[in-house]
Amino acid sequence: MRVYIVAIALVMSSPTLGVDGALLNRCEKQLSECYNTCKAQWNSTDKCNAQCTTDQCGLPWRESYGAFIDRRIEENARPVPTAFVGLKRIKGAGH
Repeated sequence: MRVYIVAIALVMSSPTLGVDGALLNRCEKQLSECYNTCKAQWNSTDKCNAQCTTDQCGLPWRESYGAFIDRRIEENARPVPTAFVGLKRIKGAGH
């Protein structure tokens, strides 16, 4: 499993494969539409997750909708700087 994740990371970071942020955004939109359409037809979550895969939107690997969205969330998560004034004092700075 770990090798698979590393392989996906390498594929995604390779500019020669044409996988950029715009393609990932388009794929996310297309897969979300696929999933929502599938769910609107009263299909199970598992069926829709397996039915909507990344190979349908031009990515060079196959990944379920849920796995793709989970990874996108992790990739887009960024630390938010704190505005807590006391933090510098707690860490010993600003004396």
